[in-house]
Amino acid sequence: SNECSTHNQWAEKGYEVAKGEKGACILKPMRYSIPDPDDDGKKISVASSQHFGAYYVFNREQTDAPKREVKELRRGWNAHEKADQIVSEYTTRDNVKVNHYDGDRAFYLFEEHSVNVPQEGQFETQSDYYDTLFHELSHSTSRSLNRNLDKYGSDTKCRGVEEITAEMGSAIILGMLGITDVTKGDISNDETAQNELSYLQAWIDAIKND
Repeated sequence: SNECSTHNQWAEKGYEVAKGEKGACILKPMRYSIPDPDDDGKKISVASSQHFGAYYVFNREQTDAPKREVKELRRGWNAHEKADQIVSEYTTRDNVKVNHYDGDRAFYLFEEHSVNVPQEGQFETQSDYYDTLFHELSHSTSRSLNRNLDKYGSDTKCRGVEEITAEMGSAIILGMLGITDVTKGDISNDETAQNELSYLQAWIDAIKND
């Protein structure tokens, strides 16, 4: 399982983190307001700012919480044999762990070198699943390729470039496999390709506006 919570959150649920277990550090975006004096020095306005808080989380297997049964939830689409072969060969070669869990987020944990995605059956289509999986696996290449992500949580450009890199990696692989292709002329009937382009454009705009 990769259901993760902080030490206090597990305690609130009635469980304890096992002694000696080490948590994985995550960054959570947070907003706060600070007084901002006007030019005349009298009136006070409020300016909003953003920073990232660091939290250490522990997965269910590091606690005394009972293990959850993994359910097979596939929704009428078949696995892609070649895609699964690429995933298997890469994760074996680079020692990347892939965890499927009952959740709604996909993420890569650098310290654990693990990719975490919802169960296959939680995705409506084959292309949605593999797009998400290869996106997170592309993030995992940051370790072997020595991409500097020290400012990922605090710098828009750093995060944007990394997100574009991951989404391009996924788009290229899906195109090679024939699952979806953002380069084809008409993508009006390809929702995954539309989402890929929208995601890329959003980060390009964010970098330009930073």
